[in-house]
Amino acid sequence: MIFKIFQAIPEATIITRPEFISIEDTPVFGASTLLGIVHAYIPYREQLVNQQTEEIVEIRSENSGLAWVHPVEQIREVVDLITPKFKLVEAAENGNE
Repeated sequence: MIFKIFQAIPEATIITRPEFISIEDTPVFGASTLLGIVHAYIPYREQLVNQQTEEIVEIRSENSGLAWVHPVEQIREVVDLITPKFKLVEAAENGNE
């Protein structure tokens, strides 16, 4: 997923803000909801080319405000894969294999 965000800080959470007004035919978020976690920002890169030599003379890189996001559904899948393993380890430690 790609989201437009103001600060693309890796591991930052993306949470909806409660709204009571919405655009026609769109859902209303009456409560805060976790949408996902930022993985990395997507940089904007611009190459400056010398018009006479047609060589790249400079590459500018800026934060585009876009980021790769791990959606909450994907996070839940990973947690569900790991959780049974923890329960087995915990049971073995308690002698309940």
